[in-house]
Amino acid sequence: MAQHKALALTFPGMTDVCAAEIKELTTISGNLLQEGVLFEAKLEDIFTVCYRGQSVSRVLLVVSEGKIDELAIPKEYLVGTISITGKSSSKAQELAERISGTKVYKNADIPFYLHFENDHCWLGIDLTDDISKRDYRIFVGSETLKGGTAYAALKLSGYEPKHTLLDPFCRAGSMVIEAALSALQMPVRYYSKDKLHLRKIFKDVDFEKFFAVQDKKIKEKIPGSIIALSEQFPSIQATRKNAKIAGVVKAIDFSRTEFDWLDIKFDKASIDCIVTQPPELRKMFSPEKFKQQAMLFFERAKVILAKNGKIGFVLRQGIEAYITAAQQHGFIPEHQRTIMQGKEAWNVLVFALKAL
Repeated sequence: MAQHKALALTFPGMTDVCAAEIKELTTISGNLLQEGVLFEAKLEDIFTVCYRGQSVSRVLLVVSEGKIDELAIPKEYLVGTISITGKSSSKAQELAERISGTKVYKNADIPFYLHFENDHCWLGIDLTDDISKRDYRIFVGSETLKGGTAYAALKLSGYEPKHTLLDPFCRAGSMVIEAALSALQMPVRYYSKDKLHLRKIFKDVDFEKFFAVQDKKIKEKIPGSIIALSEQFPSIQATRKNAKIAGVVKAIDFSRTEFDWLDIKFDKASIDCIVTQPPELRKMFSPEKFKQQAMLFFERAKVILAKNGKIGFVLRQGIEAYITAAQQHGFIPEHQRTIMQGKEAWNVLVFALKAL
């Protein structure tokens, strides 16, 4: 079967996570770019990444690459109407003016997307549009993580479906919902198949059969546990409602609990993984009170975390206070990186207990 070059775009700072997911889904190793993963695969494997990929923001079927003045669209793709969008609207417009063909702005027969890094460009058929947006994110707050960032935090923190996972500050539920989707092997676009561009581009492919094969992989239940906590009832409600929209509400346990009670609610060493978006340093917090809360969190977490357990944080501010509190309670920062979610820099911190 013919091999095709594809480009899976993702957020800067998590291309390795994206490459690992592509390999897990298809057994194919890709090449890392600054904002994506290049890989060669048969069409069915590319469709699988489009349908199931949690770390992916857009998938392109590459038709041309090089400097922008070297790009061209093969004649077989100029049969109907086309559109060209891209990372830079000005570069996309520059390319569109050079390309012959019937161009429209919306609902083109074949939508193209232009991606570039430094002076190298990739022009591809846009198979998915922007899939970093999750349909389940209906009940959200101003600080809600995108699904791809939450998925990366889970993977970097070592989460596996067999684990007992705790998010003690669940907010609108991105962390636990992405964990449930992964553990259940449920395609993240299960309820939005028709939003993908696949059917209109590949009219000869039996997508009913493709989706049926993919959906048979969905598990009825997970081997471990996923627990969503918050001291705020509206957060629990939002998480539950979003999880119901995502189709994973039965895989998650919900509880309104203050983090100060973690060591009372859970048995000693019973939690394998704590991954969360913790409170950040804001104007309503005095720096001293914020430090006290950080210390209290690690004091409680140390009691309930399993011997080889990990704590993963995703946050924008207050990193130093959490690192200091962690170290004073016997934790060491095992991993740190920045993921760019649009123009926002999100820091991922992973802590492990110091070996005795």
